[in-house]
Amino acid sequence: MILLMIFLVPLLSIAAHSVEPSCPKYDLEDRIWERVIKQELKINTTLDVFQEKLYSKVVDELTQHKGMLFQL
Repeated sequence: MILLMIFLVPLLSIAAHSVEPSCPKYDLEDRIWERVIKQELKINTTLDVFQEKLYSKVVDELTQHKGMLFQL
């Protein structure tokens, strides 16, 4: 019985899935939105990496200058 359900449920879900009509206008909009979101994620990732590197360099420079001040 369980074996029958394992094979029957996916088969029914595939058969129940209706094919939606496609519209070129909406397909184009979907692709554009996907690209916009992907670009936004790339920009956010790049910005995060840049901020981490900048913070690291600032901390290094401040540490160097702090060391110079105490040597005077």
